[in-house]
Amino acid sequence: MSKMKIYLASLLLAAASLVANAQENVPLEVFAQNPSFSSMKISPDGKHIAATYPIEDQVRLAILKADTFEPVYQYYFGDKDQVAQYWWANNDRILMRTAIKTGQYAQRFIDPRIWAADIGGKVKVVFNEYANVSIHDMLPEDEQHILINSNHEKRQFTNLYKLNVYTGKMLKIADNPFKYARMLYNTENEPVFALESDEDTGETRVWRREEGKDWAIFDRFPPFKGKNYAGSMVPISMHPDGDKVYLLSDQETATRSLWLYNMATKEKTLVYENETVDVSPVFEKLPNWEEARLVAVTFDDGVRQRVYLEPDSAAAQEYAALSGAFPGSYVATVNQTEDANKVILEVRSDRNPGMFFAFNRDNFEVKYLTKQYENLDPERMASVEPISFTARDGLKIHGYLTVPNGKEAKDLPLVVYVHGGPHGPRDWWGYDPYAQAIASRGYALLQINYRGSGGYGKEFEQMGFGKWGQEMQDDLTDGTLWAVEEGIADPDRLCIFGGSYGGYASLMGVVKEPDLYKCAIGYVGVYDLLLMKDTGNVAERLDWGLDYLDEALGDDPAKLKEISPHYHVDKIKASVFIVHGGRDEQAHYDNALNIRKEFERHNKPLKWMWKNTEGHGFAAPENRLDLMREMIAFLDENIGEK
Repeated sequence: MSKMKIYLASLLLAAASLVANAQENVPLEVFAQNPSFSSMKISPDGKHIAATYPIEDQVRLAILKADTFEPVYQYYFGDKDQVAQYWWANNDRILMRTAIKTGQYAQRFIDPRIWAADIGGKVKVVFNEYANVSIHDMLPEDEQHILINSNHEKRQFTNLYKLNVYTGKMLKIADNPFKYARMLYNTENEPVFALESDEDTGETRVWRREEGKDWAIFDRFPPFKGKNYAGSMVPISMHPDGDKVYLLSDQETATRSLWLYNMATKEKTLVYENETVDVSPVFEKLPNWEEARLVAVTFDDGVRQRVYLEPDSAAAQEYAALSGAFPGSYVATVNQTEDANKVILEVRSDRNPGMFFAFNRDNFEVKYLTKQYENLDPERMASVEPISFTARDGLKIHGYLTVPNGKEAKDLPLVVYVHGGPHGPRDWWGYDPYAQAIASRGYALLQINYRGSGGYGKEFEQMGFGKWGQEMQDDLTDGTLWAVEEGIADPDRLCIFGGSYGGYASLMGVVKEPDLYKCAIGYVGVYDLLLMKDTGNVAERLDWGLDYLDEALGDDPAKLKEISPHYHVDKIKASVFIVHGGRDEQAHYDNALNIRKEFERHNKPLKWMWKNTEGHGFAAPENRLDLMREMIAFLDENIGEK
């Protein structure tokens, strides 16, 4: 195994078929399009592959022969529905769920029903309840049944059921005693841990049941990482020996780390920690293993990395060989056959949104299948490099720099691209269609994981609470100035752009630093924090939403006005472009309508885009294309070629 080689076959990829002149701009349609193949799964016996693909506004499910990629059959659900999720129930039967279009929304919503069909056969509903349902176990040794989690009997309680994939009959396997809870079961499908979410406070309570005893509290923590968050212990998987459980915990480490908890001795052992960023588990199943095991962790400390818990194991050596076959990319298993000998791989990078390969463990051959985006050539995309700088108060800040393909990182027009959230999300190394579209027209982009971003440990995230428009904004300013001081950015050609919180920060950037940026683009942004506390789904739909907003924003009306762009339009010197959807309930659409009136009141010019059917982010490809075209025209006008 140590000398294992991966043989690459059929790796013509798209490069041989693309004839576009490298000197021409990549068409913006390439960045706005839906994927040609968004997902792919091999059948348990390895004879067929199921894959989702779009036709106009439809997403259909194709069944293909695994050896030739020949189409066998396709499933689709009419004009309003599209295939959103699917699973192989056995070698011949496929399960599907759809996403449906309702009313005037461009976005689609998951239909809870589960459909089933034999290959080439008629589709039948086998789960027809209005409920939250998820697949728990495909039961590979039982061709007629799967295990599901569902709350169809009692809305507040999610129980475990055995579902017949032919008749739709259900048998309850285990009761869940807790409201809004998900369970962790042992190999006998007995619940041993429960994660309960309090509907009033949002608090998560982790319960444990020891054999022969009642349920007892194992841990509890608030719904967000504010001042009352002291860390958490979340059980994620039973250890193969049955008396231990893997935890993700940040109680004793600065970041979320992997731990092993002995249920008999109640001792907790650190398995893996990255001192900078949080880690996530990786499960794999190799031939001769009865089930998948937790074998590695992955984390994004700069680029995405994977570390195996046993570095000399067969799994680690195999992954090293696969990674060596795709330098500069991240390789992940999508699914595999029941015997684990045939595997569907997905390969991604900063320039590549995804390609699918078939990996045969019998002969270590990797065969190219298809690209997620048919017309996208990774060689023509821009590279994304991790960066870091020191903020004015000494805090180290991380981020990413995208440099246009073929350009030197010197004296470039720069767009500071701000992620949303803000508390919890972060920017990652990888492909981003908006960043690539903008970079394709000659602009560099700087993405900054400002304080308050997720993924860098609890203290870093806590630093953002109560700091909107203040230190969080200063991090963006300091990052911009760093790019100028490094000679990367032309100080006279700077713009700031972002969505959701990023839209807020973009407008706040040109309020707070009126002479720094030449333009700002606010996309589905929040501009009035007083309005945010009264209107929108954070304040209105979450019982603990106002508690979150009080801690994230503060509760002093005068202070909220001070850090709201809506009340400071008169200070703005830069050109501004506001983009919003008429169905947005997250950053409520009144934010855009109201600030538009402020621009009119102050006789200031404003570029405007309104898409009535869109919600919090544009879902329709034609609307994304329109946005990209107008954004680039706006950038060209304000920070384009001198």
